[in-house]
Amino acid sequence: MSDTETSRPLLAQLAWWFHPRMEEVAVEALAHILNRYPASRGGVNELLVRAVPNLRVSHETFETEAADLQRRRPDMLQKGDDGEERLFIEAKFYAGLTRNQPVPYLERLPKAGVSALMFLAPRSRVEELWPRLLKRLDEGGLPHSAVRPYCARINGTGKHLLITHWTTLLDSMGGRLEGSETGLAELQQLRGLVRFAEDREAKARRPGKGLVEDITKIGRQSGWLDTKRLNAAPRSYGYGRYARFGSRYTIGVWLGINRDLWEESDSTPLWLDCRKHWTFPPGHGWNERVQSILKDRMGGSVKEVGKTLWVPVNPERGKGADSYAAALERIVEMLDELAELSPP
Repeated sequence: MSDTETSRPLLAQLAWWFHPRMEEVAVEALAHILNRYPASRGGVNELLVRAVPNLRVSHETFETEAADLQRRRPDMLQKGDDGEERLFIEAKFYAGLTRNQPVPYLERLPKAGVSALMFLAPRSRVEELWPRLLKRLDEGGLPHSAVRPYCARINGTGKHLLITHWTTLLDSMGGRLEGSETGLAELQQLRGLVRFAEDREAKARRPGKGLVEDITKIGRQSGWLDTKRLNAAPRSYGYGRYARFGSRYTIGVWLGINRDLWEESDSTPLWLDCRKHWTFPPGHGWNERVQSILKDRMGGSVKEVGKTLWVPVNPERGKGADSYAAALERIVEMLDELAELSPP
């Protein structure tokens, strides 16, 4: 057993062994503490009072995974003293936004009175997620106004959308649990899980130079990737490099990490950027048949943005360079079917 494994708190270790979706474990632990130790609810109120006027948690139970008839299932909710759903909490570590976040969840909140949808996220993701949430409000036709940083009110309603750090909430709750030895001990277990999940998130979101270079080395040795006279080209969303991609049928690509598409698709950090004007001799280059075969075989996972076709590299097993390289070779096989039809 590694030093990393032995240093994990018990809750983090059990979650890692038996339930890799850390968000769900953290939500259940948070609801347990809020329900078992009512004083801890003051920590939630401490955050709400700064952003959402006249909204405070009630004496009702915090419920988890409570779906409605439209299958809208917030991670956690609490009803107000009037029996209406007043507070939704959504937990994030690594997962991207689902189709219900945030517009359908906001629509589920009652029309009358004050309510809020609060997201919890690692520090490394708050600034990233917030503009995406606001963009979805715009796309969903929900005009909004800023109340304070990371908090917006839906115009003409008492509904609010906000996001805060996990550690900020847990610190607020901890201040209200002073004197409760068991409460603080259980909160410490949740802190340990959050720290572990945030460390994994931070590690996963590093630029990825080592991964890209390892894959490039495998591709060159296997003969389906050529980088001769082509440079590394880091971009704002991740490290990558230009290359001639394919064995029998060759196209120009940028191979690298795209954190924006990773967040949007919640699938893979590694993508191929294919553009029509990237044609490197010797090779067959880009044409409509390349686009057609990739879309037919890979479906909706291929994303067309302007003149660029973004092709995801989804490994079947594991996340190491070998797994990504194997996924790239499968794409090469698709392209090679064009070689018979397109002589060099």
